[in-house]
Amino acid sequence: MGMIRTRQWIMDNFMTLAREKPLNKITVAQIVERCGLNRNTFYYYFEDIPSLIEAIFAQQAAALLPEQRDTLSLLDSLDQGLAWCQAHREAALHIYHSASRELFQQHLTGLIGDTLNAYARQMKLDAIYDPEALRAVLHFYRCLLLGAVLDWLDQDMRYDLKEETRRLISLAENGALLPPEYPGKPA
Repeated sequence: MGMIRTRQWIMDNFMTLAREKPLNKITVAQIVERCGLNRNTFYYYFEDIPSLIEAIFAQQAAALLPEQRDTLSLLDSLDQGLAWCQAHREAALHIYHSASRELFQQHLTGLIGDTLNAYARQMKLDAIYDPEALRAVLHFYRCLLLGAVLDWLDQDMRYDLKEETRRLISLAENGALLPPEYPGKPA
C-alpha cells in the first residue's frame, strides 16, 4: 500500500470506528487493528488521535474548492461545507461531543470564515463597504452562522439547518433585534 493510501486507510478506518462509538472509547490500538497495521505505522502518519482528526478536517476543508464556493449562494456554500457532517452524522456528533470539540469548533470557524470571505469576494462587497465596516459585517455573520451551526450540533442535527439559518439571516437583515428608535430600522 502506498504512503498516501495508507494514510487515507487509517483515516477511513478511524471514521468507521467514530460512527460506531464515542471518541473517548477509541484507541490507537483499535484503529491499527482495524487497519491491519502496526502502531508504528499509525505514528508515522499521525502524532495522536487529535492530529488524525485535524487531518480529516483539513482534508474536508481542502475538498471545498474556493472556485466551487464562489458560484453558490451563501446558504448553499454553508450547506455544501456541512455536507460532510450530514454524511457522517454519527462520527461528527461523536467528535463534536468529545474532548476534540475545540478542534471541531476551530474547523467550523475556519470553514464559515472562508465561506463568508469567498461570498464577499463574489459579491464584491469591498466596493460597497469600507474595510472596517466589511470586517464588522463579516464578523457579525460569522458569529451568527457559527452560533446556528453549534446549536444545530447541540441538537444532534435534528432540524433543517439551512432553513433555520435562512430565517435567522432574514431576521437580522430586517432589523428584528434593533430597538424601535433605531434610525435605520425598517418600518
